[in-house]
Amino acid sequence: MSLWNQNIQDLLNQTASDAPTPGGGSVAGLTASFGLGLIIMALEISRPKKNADVTGIEALLIECRELLTILQTHADRDVAAFERYMEALKLPKGTEERKTAVKSATRNAALTPLEAAQDVLRAVGLGKRATFLAHNSIISDVGAGVALLRGASQAFLLTVDMNLKYDADLNSEFAAERTRVLQDTQDLAEEVLAVVQGILS
Repeated sequence: MSLWNQNIQDLLNQTASDAPTPGGGSVAGLTASFGLGLIIMALEISRPKKNADVTGIEALLIECRELLTILQTHADRDVAAFERYMEALKLPKGTEERKTAVKSATRNAALTPLEAAQDVLRAVGLGKRATFLAHNSIISDVGAGVALLRGASQAFLLTVDMNLKYDADLNSEFAAERTRVLQDTQDLAEEVLAVVQGILS
């Protein structure tokens, strides 16, 4: 069952238990979606305001909602990647089949959150554009959304790090992109939050 179909209290209880899922990557997927959701809310509230750039807001809303659909998939993708890895571990030890399956599952478990973090970077970019369109009365929610996105990105990348830690080949393949995404997301988020804080000051 999709995490999105669970009762929110049940989901929290499951997270705060000894169950292995939802873990950091899955919760990051949920958090990122809510972060972008706040940015969308700010744009929706701003659209009917006096002197609003309605055309600009509507165009940005289309992009935001398209990306929101993508972000929502990452919570369940993370669970699926973990389950695939656990299934690979159940294969007979010492066999070539197990070795190949574990290698493939580990790569997938690293790539899945890395792709999620790339999408989060896109979302932060949309948040930056929203700072120029959202009404000042709701700008704090743009900032809150970007702050959540930044945290979700770091959580995703910690999941990447866990999977790169024990595989030199994967570390060589993904480390540079992981570092780029982290730095670009942090830099862009700081830029957005500085603008928001400037409006609120």
